[in-house]
Order: sequence, then structure tokens, then C-alpha cells
Amino acid sequence: MPKHRCREWRDGIRCRYAHAKLDGIFLRVTSERVETSLPTDITRHAPMIPGLAGVDLPTDVTVLGELYCPGRPASEVKSCLARERHLELQFSAFAIETHPEDLELDRVDWWCRRWGMALAPWITLPGYVEPSLLGYVVPDQEGWVLKNGNLGEWYKWKPVMTCDCVVTGSEDGNGKYLGLLGALRLAVYDATGQLVEVARASGMSDAERVQMTEDDLTGRLVGRVCEVSFQYVGSKGRLRHPRFVRWRDDEKRPEECTLEQLS
Repeated sequence: MPKHRCREWRDGIRCRYAHAKLDGIFLRVTSERVETSLPTDITRHAPMIPGLAGVDLPTDVTVLGELYCPGRPASEVKSCLARERHLELQFSAFAIETHPEDLELDRVDWWCRRWGMALAPWITLPGYVEPSLLGYVVPDQEGWVLKNGNLGEWYKWKPVMTCDCVVTGSEDGNGKYLGLLGALRLAVYDATGQLVEVARASGMSDAERVQMTEDDLTGRLVGRVCEVSFQYVGSKGRLRHPRFVRWRDDEKRPEECTLEQLS
């Protein structure tokens, strides 16, 4: 089954609550089955995952939530499941699918606690609020889901920041981009003057990708400076969800691309 619809937040929307959005994968949990949005059945893992172990859901209840790996990107979740590293995972409930849309979140929290689950951190909003002013309430938070109740009117918001990086290499594309450049390997200079890799970014247009492939083959790619957008810096110092924005060849020298941008 698909995820509950979550639209992009726009200025001027009034919401009652803000839920901390963690960098994880969607889960639908019932008393008999735990599945991802694909859906993939991961029920056998549930008794070993903190947040799912010992949960006692009624047979007529379905809870929606996130399975995440603290300090690591969502892509690591499947790896942890495949390698049976369950203690590295956590589950946080987000909503009760079988309860009213406008149910107050304090009631959602009460029900989840009764069943042995923890509700993802949330705050009550005073009215209209700019999400960027909310800050963060927990580690690994990648943004907010603003909502008007349990399932009522979800709006997602994720911060976007930018920095300048030096291209140190590339990765081959696959699938649709087989034979073309797949991603740029990007680095910045640390305090000792050494380049430290912080991202492997794509997000370029098809035309840009073709030109980058040609530049890579002719040795004109490595050493160039580009602007990259990202959501935040992960625990290992890497940019989360990086995307190529534009070249900055005429505006910025490589040595100006330093770690100080990310602090």
C-alpha cells in the first residue's frame, strides 16, 4: 500500500503540529504483519528491533511509522536488515491509520504508549510558523512533517543548504545512464590543507551529464568547483542528499572550498 500523501509545505499554510521527520523508511505495522511501502514483509525482524519488540497492537489497529538507523542514511536500513544487525535500527510511530484523521497528537501518543510504541517527537504549533525557525529536536532529523491531526493534511518540509566543493573524480552511471557519468565525487579542504571527500552527488540534467562525461574523458573535470545543495551534514561529516546545482569556475577557487562552510 502507498504512503499517506504528504504534500510540500508552502508559505502561509497553518498547521497544528510539527512531527520530526527522521531519515528512515516507511513502515506499516499491524498485530500480524510489519511491511515497508513496496510492500516488503519484514515481520520476522520485528521482535529484535527496538521500538517494535514487545509491541501489543489490537487486531483492528494499524500504525504508520519510520524504521531508521541512527547516525546513518535511510539506505543503510535495508543493509542492516539483510545482515541481521537489528540492534542498529530503531522504530518510531508516526500516526494511527485506523483512527480519525483529526485525532489530537497527545491522544495518538497515549495510544502508542499503551501499545508499547514510542511516537516520533512532535510539537504543538501556535498557528502559522515558518518551519526553518523550528530548529531540530532530535539527532538524525532531516526535516519536519507539519500536520493538522493524526492523519489530517500532511505537509513535508526539508531544509536546503548549499556549499562549494572541488571535483576529485566521478562514478559511472548505470541503467538509464549506462555509459555516462553517474555522479561527481566531491571534496573540501580541511584545516591541514588536505582534501576530504564529503559527497557523491548527481542531480544534473541529461545535457549536463553528457557534457560532464566528455569533460571527464578529456581530463577537464577533476579540479573544477561546483555548488551543491544538501539537507544537512551527517554524523560522519558527509552531506546528506547532495545535488549538483551549478559550476562556479569563474567565481570560486578550489582552495576556497573549505570545511568551514559546513560548520
